[in-house]
Parts: sequence; C-alpha cells; structure tokens
Amino acid sequence: MPTRSKTSSKIVLCWINLGHYHVARASALAIKTDLTVLEFARSHKIYGWEIDRSQLPFEVVTLSKGAWEDQSMIDLAKKCWEILERIRPTGVVVPGYSNPIALAIAIWGCFRGVPRILMTESTSGDRRRNQIKENLKSLLINWLFSGASYGGKPQLRYLEQLRFDIKKSAPFYNVVDNDFFATSSSAFRKGNQPSDFSLPPRYFLFVGRMAPEKNIDLLLKAFAEYRRTGGQAHLVLAGEGPLRISLQTLAENLGVTSQCHFMGNLDARQLLPLYAFADAFVLPSTSEPWGLVVNEAMAAGLPVIVSNHCGCAEDLVSDGQNGYLFDPGRKDQLAACLSRIDSLPVEQLADMRRVSRNLIQVYSPENWAKHLVELIDTLQEKTGRSPVE
Repeated sequence: MPTRSKTSSKIVLCWINLGHYHVARASALAIKTDLTVLEFARSHKIYGWEIDRSQLPFEVVTLSKGAWEDQSMIDLAKKCWEILERIRPTGVVVPGYSNPIALAIAIWGCFRGVPRILMTESTSGDRRRNQIKENLKSLLINWLFSGASYGGKPQLRYLEQLRFDIKKSAPFYNVVDNDFFATSSSAFRKGNQPSDFSLPPRYFLFVGRMAPEKNIDLLLKAFAEYRRTGGQAHLVLAGEGPLRISLQTLAENLGVTSQCHFMGNLDARQLLPLYAFADAFVLPSTSEPWGLVVNEAMAAGLPVIVSNHCGCAEDLVSDGQNGYLFDPGRKDQLAACLSRIDSLPVEQLADMRRVSRNLIQVYSPENWAKHLVELIDTLQEKTGRSPVE
C-alpha cells in the first residue's frame, strides 16, 4: 500500500490533556503533516484519562507533569510561548480561548502571522447566552483565529451567528477511532456472551460522568417507568462523578437496584464488552456540546437514544432509523423510547445497527485530518508564507 505523502506544513495541535479521543485525531493528522502535540498538563482530574504513550506516532510536548487543575496558568502560558518560538510551526490548532494558555497560543499565531485554527464544539443552545458577551466573543474570535474546526451543523450555525467566515472552516472535529470500536466490539461478540463479562443478558447502556448535566436521575426514573410497564432489560451505567452515591440511592428508592449496574470508571478498552452486548445506548444530557460516547456506540453498531439537547443529535441521530430523539425534560418520552427499542423485531433492530455504522463512517479521524489540512494549506497560501521557513 503506498504511503500517503505529507504536506510541508509544520503543525502544533494543542489540548489540555491527552485522552484516547485526542490520540485518534492526532494520529490521523500525523500521517499528513509534521505534527507536534502540545499538552498543557499530564493529567486532568475531572476525566482521569490514561493512555499508552510508548508508541505514539507523533511528538508530544507536555508543559507540566502535574494535574491541570493545580497549574499556574500564567507560568504555563509563558512556557508555551517559549516552546512555540523554538518549534516555529506554520499553523497552530487551539482548543478554544477560555484560558491564558490557549490565548497565548492564538496571540503567538497572530504575532507570527501563521494560521490559527479554533477547535470548537460550542452551540448557541448549550448554555444561556448574553448578547453583550456574544458580541464581544464575536470580536475576539474574529481577531484571534483565521479558521475553525467544528463538529456538525449546530456548531457551524453558531460560528455563523458569531459572524465568523464559515468558508474558513473544516468539519468533523468531534470524531473517535471508529475502526477500534467497530472491530473490537465485533470481536467480543464472537464466541462470547454478556455473562462472561458480568453483564446482564439484555441492557441499555449509559457512559459518562455522573454529573448534573448528564441528567442521569431522569434516566433512572424513566427506566423505572419502563420496568413498571413490563420492560425486561437492565440498565448498565459506566462512569464516576459527584452524583454516584445519590444516584445509587435514587435507584434503590425507585425499586430498581437489582436491575441497575453501576460499573465505575472504565477506560476505552474496558468499555468494549459493554458496547458489544448492549441493546441500545442512551445519552439523556440536558447540556452537551457534542457527546463523543454516541460516536463510540454507533461505531460499535448500537441504536442510540439521545437527548435533543446534545450537540451531536442533529448530525448523528436519524430519528426512527438508527435510534430516537427525546426531550430531556420528559421522563415519559425517554421511557417510551426504551420501550420502543424493547419491542422492535430482531430484523428492525439489525437495520438500526447497520444505519448507525453507516452514518458514523464519515465522522472519522481521517476525514477530520483531511479537511483540516486542506484548510490550513489554503490559509497559508492566502498569507503568502512559505510553508517551511
């Protein structure tokens, strides 16, 4: 197989802390560019990501070996500026502008006249918006950034609302390693059964932090209603967070303790058997810029039941084709979605699985990298800069 040629761009791709989502995207980008990943801190307490760093196909420069939450932002911003002066990239790709480090990177790019790409998953509806702040934000992003990488339709509309030139944008920012989840979950299904992994024979799956915005209390109440009306599947919940104990208490009060399985925090590989045997995946969030766990579930071939407040809903969920959408304030709607999946004939459930796998194929790290490199190359041509100094 011929090796794909790289562009002559020297790119610095920045994130707070590397998780498996980031590795998938960076690995695809490293095929096409001379890539350095700038990691702000070695760990991030809110997520607890752990990755194998022994064979990464790109260089990683980590600003601090400590946790992100314990850092001096100003000190890291200064260190970041020094590193950029040493590397002298021809493009920087930045995760927002809400902290001094990200701001320093964007300002460095302005100072050096290189393309600055904003990675964004924000939508107009993911939080309450103040028009004065929105006007200031519009001025800021149009000054700081020469291009943007966005997730899907709601994210693109929000960029347009902020008067950003959407012709200078590239899609598919919110992607996961589809092949990893598809191939691995399929392998688990061959010759295995749920009981081999201490899983119930049939279940709905939730993966995420146990935090208020995830709306897990409504999920538990809807699940209890589903069980009261004759549903037989269980509910498996993977994740940790500040609400875990109160949610377990709620399950007990609802009388569904024995049907709710709290699995704790699991890494990507430990999640694979959960994805492999689930009847469907559920994401009930009241606020969610995207929801990459939906990508994972679809790559594993699952129907998905997704809150219409999730940023991925419009792009990834074809209602009635690969799953269902619901209002996250309506317990009855979610309970009905659970019952609907439960009542589907085997053939129709298999069709939903196929649609999920087909829909998610375009949302791949390779497609993201392709569009991002094309955008950066176009922006470099417009500046008249030589790609490599």
